[in-house]
Amino acid sequence: DLMALAMVMLYDVHDRKFQIREPMTGEGEGLIEDVRLVEESLYRFRTKLVASLARFRIKHNLVCVDDILPKCVKEKHQRKDKLLTCAWVNTLKSSVDEVCVMLKTQGFIQVDPNTHLQGSVFCRDTHCPEVLLFPHQAQEHLEKMTLIRDHTLIIQEKSRSLAVCALRPLLAKNTDILIVGSFSALTAAHVGIQASVFSNHVFVCGLPSDSTHREELQETLSLIGCKNFRLLSEQFSDLSEGDSRLQKVQVVLVLPRCTASALSDPIAHIINEDGDRKLLQDLSQDTVSDTKLESLVQKQIQDLSHALTFPRVRGVVYCTCSVYAEENELVVKRAIKNAAVRTKSQPFR
Repeated sequence: DLMALAMVMLYDVHDRKFQIREPMTGEGEGLIEDVRLVEESLYRFRTKLVASLARFRIKHNLVCVDDILPKCVKEKHQRKDKLLTCAWVNTLKSSVDEVCVMLKTQGFIQVDPNTHLQGSVFCRDTHCPEVLLFPHQAQEHLEKMTLIRDHTLIIQEKSRSLAVCALRPLLAKNTDILIVGSFSALTAAHVGIQASVFSNHVFVCGLPSDSTHREELQETLSLIGCKNFRLLSEQFSDLSEGDSRLQKVQVVLVLPRCTASALSDPIAHIINEDGDRKLLQDLSQDTVSDTKLESLVQKQIQDLSHALTFPRVRGVVYCTCSVYAEENELVVKRAIKNAAVRTKSQPFR
């Protein structure tokens, strides 16, 4: 199903007035086959698409294509451009204080967290101690800096940093972590850095030896400097409490795919964090079908319930970016209800 991809690419090529663009590929890379197929199809039907959009605008008295979107979607798009740029410090390479000093030498001014961020300023986040906040417009400047290029400072949305920070109170020596769900290599690396403080390991499942995702994860972990990862080919549902590799796992971080309905920029989250791209069409209308929501919830319950079956696990952290109760407190209650009663172990946190 390429409809979601086609919708995103149609908006892009229309915004560029169907001008041919140079492929944005790295060294040794080629265009993804699906992207090439959709792009060729859009250009082939260019005249019909432009005429159809024009008729639709006239029929509904719309000034521009953006007006096709529901009001709430447009408001989210406008808010997106005002969001702060978040970045976390790779403490394997430097400390937060050292990075703050380096930023000041590059013309940035450190301000109080309660200050409105505008211009070349930054502040420390009040929730996550290793996260720094910048004005949205500062991202382009930051991306040219050595701090970013050498992976000392990592730009990433704050929702994932909050999940990682929630792990901190649960960590101690001999407390390995298992990450479950869909997430980026940057999120995994952030978890690994937290675990390294106590010389703990991080396990990631569902990575066959020949998978592209496994290769990408290994490459990113190497660049960032993480050496405490154990990559498993088995799916989470196939792992059991008797697995000898998981005997020290006491914390499970569950990051399942969700509707991303609570985010001002859900598209970036879905693309960057391995989300469900079939949601793009739903999100363009600011609604998610009951069928789609239920399929996501069922997977969330499955992962949460399975995490609760490991007797040595003392903490399960569940992260969602959804406004729906079904993906928040209700899914947690249903998972706890489904979990087997653990009579001889400590309660979960």
